[in-house]
Amino acid sequence: MKIRDLAFVLIRLLALYIIVQGIGQLGNLFQLLYFNEISGDAASTSIELFVAVFVACAVVYFLVGWLLWSRSGRLVRFLVGGDAFRSEASQETSVPLREWYSLGLTLVGIVLVAQNVPGLVGYIMQLIQYATSELPSAFAAARQQTWIALATVVLKLAIAFVLIFRADGIAGLIRKIRELGVKDERQTEL
Repeated sequence: MKIRDLAFVLIRLLALYIIVQGIGQLGNLFQLLYFNEISGDAASTSIELFVAVFVACAVVYFLVGWLLWSRSGRLVRFLVGGDAFRSEASQETSVPLREWYSLGLTLVGIVLVAQNVPGLVGYIMQLIQYATSELPSAFAAARQQTWIALATVVLKLAIAFVLIFRADGIAGLIRKIRELGVKDERQTEL
């Protein structure tokens, strides 16, 4: 199996996983609605905002999953490189380790983006809710926790984008680190 075929299959599996995560978000929404129904305390919480947050997160998951599924061929060409597609007669047995590292790092970055974008949307919606509440001072501690969580999600997204767009460089760095303790054949001959 060539690296591009494997990458194509892995991206499609990732797309299915992300779509299933979106279905899980809708499951959480139904749990919230059921809890609100049995508690009967609809006046203290703004249920419409919670529904909007859950639906927005699910829509983001569905959108990312659909984009990965429909654009998987283009994404494989971007990840693996156009040279692998031009040389159809290339050897199937030998795939350089650097390409595996690059593909793996890029897929990890895509998973991180897919997992953290809905959280980013949710935290922004929470901050909007805190800002528009009648008693903003009542939510000071919650607002502080939300800002900390938002900063964490932004940091995770930054790491994910570095993994996606600099996977080749990181793979080269990993190779160099692995070769630090290995002596060259030229050094042993002298």
